[in-house]
Amino acid sequence: MYDVDRPVKAANAVANPDGSVYRTHQLVGVDWDIVRESCYVLQYCKNACDLLQGSKYVTSNLLLPVIGRMAYISHKDTPLKFEKENVKVLNEDVKEARELLYKETCKRYFNDLADCKLEDFAVATVFDPRYKLFNFKFANRFMRGNFSAEVATKRATKAWVADWKPTPAVADTPEPSAKKQKISSEQRDMLHLKISRWLVRCRRPLSLPEADAEFREVFDLIFKGSYKPPSYNLVVQYVLKLSQQGKSRLITQLAALLEEGILPSLGGDIWSQGGIAIFGILVYWLDENFCIQERLLGALPFSEQRHTAEELEKATKQACAEFGLGEYRNDSSGLVDTVAEYIHATASDNAANIVCGLHSFDGHECANHTVSLIAKTFLDQPNVRKVFMKLRGMTTHFNHSVIGAKLLQECQRKHGLSQSKPPQDNDTRTGWGGACKQAIWFIHNQ
Repeated sequence: MYDVDRPVKAANAVANPDGSVYRTHQLVGVDWDIVRESCYVLQYCKNACDLLQGSKYVTSNLLLPVIGRMAYISHKDTPLKFEKENVKVLNEDVKEARELLYKETCKRYFNDLADCKLEDFAVATVFDPRYKLFNFKFANRFMRGNFSAEVATKRATKAWVADWKPTPAVADTPEPSAKKQKISSEQRDMLHLKISRWLVRCRRPLSLPEADAEFREVFDLIFKGSYKPPSYNLVVQYVLKLSQQGKSRLITQLAALLEEGILPSLGGDIWSQGGIAIFGILVYWLDENFCIQERLLGALPFSEQRHTAEELEKATKQACAEFGLGEYRNDSSGLVDTVAEYIHATASDNAANIVCGLHSFDGHECANHTVSLIAKTFLDQPNVRKVFMKLRGMTTHFNHSVIGAKLLQECQRKHGLSQSKPPQDNDTRTGWGGACKQAIWFIHNQ
């Protein structure tokens, strides 16, 4: 079974190990029992909400079965399950809350609901094929009088008399449609290409044109139905086409640089998240205006390879050779490697694998990254680290506590300080900027 309190306890321990900030907010043993046992009951309420919140389909046929089950589950004698395990409510406070839930459910959906509405829901339930044999077994417990599925069925059949005939449908007069604006196949392809480029550059989901109805309506309004945005599969094809076009342009640019005697520089790093790894390789140079020009040389899938120096060196040189920066091949005739002759310098972080992988090039580790490592040695001093841990705990308090945030704003207003909250510390293993910003904030707001 899932331990609901473990993540919260761990988060409190990391954010505030000495308990100085969260002392009044920490939960004791009996409090965690209440949280856990409340989940046993409230999970059914959540399921009911999920079933009844449908925005694209009618749910009146579900109300009686769903609410009836919720009332049944909230009854004190009903056995409960939580994540497929039998559980019991032992805490007296949760038992009392469960009884209140049971009474309130019966009151709102059965006792206080008008008979005509209750019968309407029953008819809708009977018409649902899934519940046509549903006998409203909970009726005697929750409903008034002799109300049952049989009564609902009789009411539903009253309208279906022998002389009943459907009302003839009135023919809708079609509105004069606007004349479609014809577009050529070249214009359509160009629109597909522009949309795909916009999705990539603005970091939008590639499925947006197909999944977003309002997005399609805009184009339908503009083009009067003569153009439909591309589907997801079509967008992928155009993105690959754009990638190939970008590759051709970059090959041309690099060839022009080499003709002028300018050697580009390289930078690379591996990004990993959720079991996916990508090795990004950048090429950059100074243009005639002494502005840095940066281009992506490759974003190589690296989930299947080991992140060793040999693999990184091989991937880097293969990518360079593919763009005309030297040759790199290893076949029966032997190893041919001239890539380093076409690269001015490299820059990377201080990770041992990337440093060793670029050892055949001239270059140096990133100065910014190196300074960060130096600053981390300062922050790793035991007593300093304790102080910054306290700052982190106070930051979490002011960013999550509504009362704490209001008191902070009142203090800042009283002393003529700008109203702000301490910045969140999102530092990584080698980062330190967040801790520095926190310290500066606390000094200014001392």
